[in-house]
Amino acid sequence: MSARDLLDSIEPHFTKGGKLEKYYGLYEMVDTFIYTPSDVTRGKTHVRDGNDLKFKDPNNSVERTLTELALAGQAGVTYYLDDDAHPSIGSYYVLRRLADTVTAEEEDSGDSSGGSEVLIEAYATYAGDPGLTILPGGVWNLHVWAKTSGGPTSYLRAKVYKRASGGAETLLFTVTTPALDTSYTVSAIELISVQSDIVLNSTDLIVVKFYAYVTGGTTRTVYFLHNGTARYTHLVTPIPVALGNLETASYGSLYISSASDLAATTTPQKVAGTSTSLLLSNFDSPANCRLRYTGAVTKKFQVTLTASLNSSDAKTAYLTLAKSGATIAASEERGYCDSGRMQPISLTYQIELVQNEYIEPFIRVDSGTATISALLHMSIHAL
Repeated sequence: MSARDLLDSIEPHFTKGGKLEKYYGLYEMVDTFIYTPSDVTRGKTHVRDGNDLKFKDPNNSVERTLTELALAGQAGVTYYLDDDAHPSIGSYYVLRRLADTVTAEEEDSGDSSGGSEVLIEAYATYAGDPGLTILPGGVWNLHVWAKTSGGPTSYLRAKVYKRASGGAETLLFTVTTPALDTSYTVSAIELISVQSDIVLNSTDLIVVKFYAYVTGGTTRTVYFLHNGTARYTHLVTPIPVALGNLETASYGSLYISSASDLAATTTPQKVAGTSTSLLLSNFDSPANCRLRYTGAVTKKFQVTLTASLNSSDAKTAYLTLAKSGATIAASEERGYCDSGRMQPISLTYQIELVQNEYIEPFIRVDSGTATISALLHMSIHAL
């Protein structure tokens, strides 16, 4: 590739709206230096390849070539904030790879004054994520929506750590917003840090902590937003999507291919019948009407159950999801069943699973007993 081709290929990253817009002056300088000489070269021409030129990130002393900056500017693995409790770290929340667009936009806040950093929330990746021994060098880009209750001396500060399996955390870098306004900006505030390669243990997690930081003497409240579909704070990393513990898509489904009668009571019981599994990825079906998660990374899933019920008596029936044998009352949906008529009932529910946990459909009736048979389809996919 010629220097001209190289410069043309990386130019979009440096123009307005590009990930490296702040470096456009440097890009233009190199381009002009190579291709707009002040006089005509006599004799042999020597062109200095733009790949050889290095620049320092203004936030630290790390040097990067133009090619490295451009490649680092390409979107890598993205982490989103989720206020579900972290399954293994008390008082932490989840830093996850898939956006939760179902949960409504959420606002978190903290009070600070006098230059103190006050922790608002801490987020950590699931066990096994990122699953690397080196975080590749490049651009880390935090997109955040933040505001203050008042005053020109309020900031949101974010600190990124690596966390060892024993709980020790090592600070990797810190980014801070400009002085905040009293209303959210339309577009996200972008906070960029360029880092060299970072050595990890394969069991290390990534942690992001958000702090209210107010330098004035008056106490101010600092707010930030996440979740939803419009103002979802997220962190774009230089981890190539092809690297890390990136499992294939996780999903599974089954249907009851041969229904069996169930003596239903007011206590939920597992739906009876012979099931046939369909598409499975990071799931298996070791027993009838059971989908078991086999993936290594804890994930949140959406489950859909659709059933057609036939009953010996007219009954109100309740379809319920069970996780590893324990029914989940919040998932219950009500329907009607009657003799000689197949009545449909369905539910949709979000659930978090760790490796080897499984889901099953359960059913109960509102009173007495009834013999119920069910034709059922159950599917699950990662959010």
